[in-house]
Amino acid sequence: MKIRKIHRLSTLLVFLALSSCSPEIIPPVNLPNWEVINLDSELTFDAALDTDTEGNPHIAYRNVDGSSNYLDRLRHAELTEGGWVVSTVDYESKIHDRPAIAIDSTGRTCIAYCTNESPWELRYATSNGYSWTIQIVDPGPNIGRRVSLAIDSYNIPHIAYCSATGMTHAYWNGSKWQFETIEANSGSESNAICIGRIGKLHTCYVKEEMDEEGRYIQYLRYAWKENGSWYQQTIDSSYAHFTPGNTWVYFSKVFLLLDNHEGLLVSYTVSGGNDFIVCAALVQGGWIIKYNNTGTSGPIAFSPSSGINLMANLCTGSNYPLHAPLTRIRISYPDDSEVVSSNGALGDQLCFVIDDLDTLHIAYVDDYRIRYARLIQ
Repeated sequence: MKIRKIHRLSTLLVFLALSSCSPEIIPPVNLPNWEVINLDSELTFDAALDTDTEGNPHIAYRNVDGSSNYLDRLRHAELTEGGWVVSTVDYESKIHDRPAIAIDSTGRTCIAYCTNESPWELRYATSNGYSWTIQIVDPGPNIGRRVSLAIDSYNIPHIAYCSATGMTHAYWNGSKWQFETIEANSGSESNAICIGRIGKLHTCYVKEEMDEEGRYIQYLRYAWKENGSWYQQTIDSSYAHFTPGNTWVYFSKVFLLLDNHEGLLVSYTVSGGNDFIVCAALVQGGWIIKYNNTGTSGPIAFSPSSGINLMANLCTGSNYPLHAPLTRIRISYPDDSEVVSSNGALGDQLCFVIDDLDTLHIAYVDDYRIRYARLIQ
């Protein structure tokens, strides 16, 4: 593979020819009704998943080459008519934590991510099917590790991330990147963004501060853009989860869904003391919070055929604390029924989507290997 010379301008454009490597099409475990595939034989972390208009899965993830340089590379895997194609998106930089991926209406793959070395840049990569174009969205410094990405009906990308000024919204206006502060002096590593049918932007993120007693406090915040301005409200506070002798409580793994009924749902993990998953729904201007099982939270998806919302999460066994090996992937329905992918040891970093044909797609990392699973109806 040849890489053209990089020219550092106001944006950085890198053109990379797509390469492919052969994924292991071998079920790692015997799972009834599940097709499971190992996609990369090297060390991998932090999967992100979306499907295109044909229902084909696209997965972005972090690949570690295992050399003494310990280089974290951004890779992309997609299922085509000829099978799985795995390519390296960014050879030039280490990437930091989970990327965000979205497929626009033309089928173009879009990935937002942060670099893991000074000056900690926010980057945006797109593919035309043959090569990748990489732009520097925000040159930093002090860019948060995690970003979230949504594409609107005009195929304009919207990125939510934590910058030096606070929780920030970046979007492409057709010629350059524009920036808005969602909330100053706010934002952490966990955030999410989604777009409603009429183009209304919704974000969810964690705000951090110290109280008068010197305690570390977090607030789960929801923000929306209306008539050109951003508005915010608090969904949950770590104060609400303090227990006697324990005031170290924090929020993580925030996921946001605006379903086809314009209903807003948030899932997140509360850690410290008792660890559990929380799902919050916005109903008539107020938040209804439901405490779920132990484990780590996962994304929420809308089922087109049944018109219901499903939540996926990684669960621990009933006799294990949160830090114990995760034992299963669970898909939860509103009636508390579930589809469990395995009773064996599974990994972390779960993501899933439901396509327009109601097929459930899951990507996750198990034993530092990226895996894709599809529920066969």
